[in-house]
Amino acid sequence: MRLPLPGIFSSTLHADEQDDPEVRSICHIIKQVKKYNYQKKTTAGHLCSLSAMEEEAAFSIIDEMIQEQIYAVTLPAANLCLQGRDDKKNVRRGTTRVTSFLEKEAVIAVGSDNVNDPFHPFGDGDMLLTALVAAYANHLTSQKDISRLFQMITTKPAEIFGQTNHIQEGEKADFVLIEGKGEVELLSVQPGGRKVYRNSRWVSERQETVSVWKKGNIYA
Repeated sequence: MRLPLPGIFSSTLHADEQDDPEVRSICHIIKQVKKYNYQKKTTAGHLCSLSAMEEEAAFSIIDEMIQEQIYAVTLPAANLCLQGRDDKKNVRRGTTRVTSFLEKEAVIAVGSDNVNDPFHPFGDGDMLLTALVAAYANHLTSQKDISRLFQMITTKPAEIFGQTNHIQEGEKADFVLIEGKGEVELLSVQPGGRKVYRNSRWVSERQETVSVWKKGNIYA
């Protein structure tokens, strides 16, 4: 693993997508970030082995990541699909310790990598659905948790990329418009309509799919 040359903004690393608690490439990443002063320029994705470790070891690594300002990304759909397959009992969920990152106020985002491929044959990259999967996988069900989930697909990724996502008069506005009455409804209903605004124009629109039930149509 090599970190980028000086001048390149950031490095995103696929790290420790394993059930084995002894797989700890994140420890090497931490050392290299410290050595080359890459704080706030490095993001580690997956980090599944943290969940297989004893709590003390995992917490120590998370604390070091926070100290060196290394960001994290959880990819719940692929991790749920691929990890824990060899477990015979108490099958692990496979995702990293999302709640631990949140409790320690680390910067962590929700993402999606494999979509419609041999490893993960589902999904369309929609972040609203990915947030719902993250909620199920990590017991994120309180109002506070749900609000943090929305940050993990909006403001936290923006922070990782060194950007802001606040829409202000006179500033560039790129956004996805989804109709709903609140965060809980958006996650629960998963409205299908989407409008994407980028570079001062609407670039994409997906209509809401409506099911019409007719008299006599009974499904058992």
